[in-house]
Amino acid sequence: MITAEFTESKKALVIALSGELTEQDFSGLVGTLDDHINQEDDIPNLVLHISGIPHWESFHALKTHFNLVKAHHRLISKVAVVSDTLAFAIMPYIMDHFISAKVRHFPENHTDDATKWAEATDDHPGAFEILDDLPRDVFGIRARGIITAQDYEQVLVPLVDEKLKTHDHLKLLFVLDDDFESYSEAAAWDDMRFGFGHFGDFSKIAIVTDHGWIGHAAKLFGPLIRAQVHIFDVKDLGEARSWIKR
Repeated sequence: MITAEFTESKKALVIALSGELTEQDFSGLVGTLDDHINQEDDIPNLVLHISGIPHWESFHALKTHFNLVKAHHRLISKVAVVSDTLAFAIMPYIMDHFISAKVRHFPENHTDDATKWAEATDDHPGAFEILDDLPRDVFGIRARGIITAQDYEQVLVPLVDEKLKTHDHLKLLFVLDDDFESYSEAAAWDDMRFGFGHFGDFSKIAIVTDHGWIGHAAKLFGPLIRAQVHIFDVKDLGEARSWIKR
């Protein structure tokens, strides 16, 4: 079953897919898209809200689906995939090789973020969130979604530079919980440059995460920097706050 509804701005079409997908479902979706394009002279981005693991009713349904993608993927700029099913969480890494649109995954409890990203004109699917209730020499940040170079340039770097005007050394509380997905390639490079550029500016760094690869990377590079580095599980965020304040 497929249902489709435009957002209030009409910049995005929210498509819900579940259960059995028929040839008529996809034909109706093609009609909805083409009518909008012809009437508005504008191409909407897509938000795919996928429940469970939908399946094609028949070969003709599969064929109609492929024809839809073939006819429209070069026109549509962005596709947000909203699902908690693992198979669809890795979809962006596969689809990026086959279609022109930018594809990003969002968990189901972040449907609003997915819609905002799809409606936005730029590709900024994540953000650094500033944590409150910390001493002045400590800055805390929480990473959400896909962190991009823009997040480093507009949030993290200016924040650190400003604090270094009044403190010789800083402490960092860095939270990467379930809301964090990954770094863009440019952000990963900026993260490395940021680390080397502030090599001696930190006395303590607390990294709070359940993402195994982040913990392993921190343990690998931790001995190379002067700061005390401690890894905490997400459930121990309170303990991490206490440690970084000492």
